[in-house]
Amino acid sequence: MGIHIHTLEMKPRGFKDVPLSEIRAVRKIVSMIGEELKTRRKELGFTQESLAEELDISVASVKRIEQGDRMPSLPMLIRFSRALKLNIAFQRK
Repeated sequence: MGIHIHTLEMKPRGFKDVPLSEIRAVRKIVSMIGEELKTRRKELGFTQESLAEELDISVASVKRIEQGDRMPSLPMLIRFSRALKLNIAFQRK
């Protein structure tokens, strides 16, 4: 019985030793990032199509990132943050 990580687009290799709770936590973060990007896109009046054009990526990629199905790479996250005028910050709890 393996763990399927389709929503993160990662191969299961290496995940057999990762607790399911940690995988779920990462999925939640990916989903939160997507929601934040979607909210900000709408606040600025971008459509998914216009943002995709601005970032020179496919509309499908924007949709998958916003839906939390795909984690943007660090360079892509920086491009999103510039286009959407967002600061990227991590906070300790």
